[in-house]
Amino acid sequence: MPPIVAFQGESGAFSEAAAVELIGGAHALLPCPSFTSTIAAVN
Repeated sequence: MPPIVAFQGESGAFSEAAAVELIGGAHALLPCPSFTSTIAAVN
């Protein structure tokens, strides 16, 4: 299973595109509705 990267925003948002640009496509992406939920997903 690939590593999971959490990002704030919805699927298709600029933040998702930025995450893909920074980490590449070998990771699973987890969209989060708020910064608080993004931090909670990382912890």
